[in-house]
Amino acid sequence: VVNNDPNLKPERATTSELTWIRDLDGGHLRATLFHEQVRDALYSQTNATVTPSITNIQNVGFMRTAGFELAMQRRGLLDDRLDLDASLAFADSKTIENANFPASEGKWQPRVPRWRANLLATYHAGGRWAFTGGVRYSGKQYNTLDNVKSPTSGLYAEFKQDLAGVGGDVNFLRTQGEVRNYYEVLPDVVSVLKLTGGHIAGWGGNGLRMLDHFQMGP
Repeated sequence: VVNNDPNLKPERATTSELTWIRDLDGGHLRATLFHEQVRDALYSQTNATVTPSITNIQNVGFMRTAGFELAMQRRGLLDDRLDLDASLAFADSKTIENANFPASEGKWQPRVPRWRANLLATYHAGGRWAFTGGVRYSGKQYNTLDNVKSPTSGLYAEFKQDLAGVGGDVNFLRTQGEVRNYYEVLPDVVSVLKLTGGHIAGWGGNGLRMLDHFQMGP
């Protein structure tokens, strides 16, 4: 069941930061400690404590994030030709309390990686030309509150059929199949080979509507 909740509470966040900055020749070095507590955070989730389960925007009781960030900016390196910007951040972000979805308690907050790093370099080749390149790293992130992982190895197969026309004016039998093979190339880097196929046919003397056909695959 999907519906709206008129009794949602507003999010309440308490955030604190402690920053240290040191000036460098042509730039600066910055170190920051941060801590955030959020009560009644708003997330789309399934309330697993009621029957039937309800999926909507709900309040998550308590979330906590703590970590640090190091950042450096330098200008005029290599005879005033090279500029550098770099940063490294660590965050420990967890769902502490969630009465509607207990499976998420103690799990990582969605879309918050443990580690992040950035490096940006600009090389000035004369007065009119500059070349810029960057590298970015982000650790593993989850899209769900309970941190469900996608497969990293093995074979997945699915077969299903849909029958339309019992009590309606559209008659067809649709058959679909899918096979996926997962292989972990590197840690957190997974390749997927996917094969799909399908067949649909009308029955009862009725043809198929255009919108019932496979348009972009099954």
